[in-house]
Amino acid sequence: MFRVQRGRRYRFRLVNTLNHPCPVLLEIERHNLTIIATDSFDIKPVTVSSLVSQAGERYDFVVEANQNIGEFWIRVKGFSVCDPWETQQLAVLSYSPPSVPTASLAYPQKKFPLYSQEILRAPIVVR
Repeated sequence: MFRVQRGRRYRFRLVNTLNHPCPVLLEIERHNLTIIATDSFDIKPVTVSSLVSQAGERYDFVVEANQNIGEFWIRVKGFSVCDPWETQQLAVLSYSPPSVPTASLAYPQKKFPLYSQEILRAPIVVR
């Protein structure tokens, strides 16, 4: 679980440590990702709704905490050659106040997303 405060920006670093040819897609429900570095090199910022990564790649991206208070799914989903195995991992991005103990936080109200379900409603945005 990642706890954020509305109105702030957060830098994340994705390090893809997979050892097979399965590309993965990272997405955060109702949030865009602004990619600012790849493989330790700064790049011109690019804003997208999801990020695809191959084994050994690293990405730094910024997430603006601009949603209402609540919890949102973070998903890393294998695709392409990994489709038959429906590989995915989930985490939660929570806007809960710091005064709420972590142990009492909940999953998002909507159901656990199945492998085939899309969790983002926004189209890919590239600026």
